[in-house]
Amino acid sequence: LPASPWSQRRSACGSSTWASSSQSQGCDFCGPRPTEVHDGEPPQKSRLLSTRPVHGHILITPAADESDVTHYNIFWASNRTARTLIRSVARGITSYHLHDPVDHSKGVKIPAGVNQLMVKTSNSLGMMQDGVTVDIWDYWQPAFTSLLKGLFRGG
Repeated sequence: LPASPWSQRRSACGSSTWASSSQSQGCDFCGPRPTEVHDGEPPQKSRLLSTRPVHGHILITPAADESDVTHYNIFWASNRTARTLIRSVARGITSYHLHDPVDHSKGVKIPAGVNQLMVKTSNSLGMMQDGVTVDIWDYWQPAFTSLLKGLFRGG
């Protein structure tokens, strides 16, 4: 089997987490830190965004300088465009458990057309224009028995 994009990226730098931004690509532990400056908005992005799909945890690595960051805003995104706000978490909180609001043991359905998670920093003056994103990879496939259901039905 060919290596997945995730494993190729991970093996390129040896880190277990990887993210890309519009300014740079690579591991944020060994690559350059992306930053943008906007008037009034926080100039520092979160350094890294990663997920643990089994448990539904979204982990946020804080911005290199959090002095003017008050919140990290987690969005569903599509092709680097923020869609629906999932949750806004205060500075200092580095994870959020994404789960069904009624049954916490279940996950959340990914909205149609969404292919990324995005985090944008904010403060009392506004929210940054561009956030850091991570692609959502769906490796789910139906069980083998489901694929063959009814194929050998006698008649």
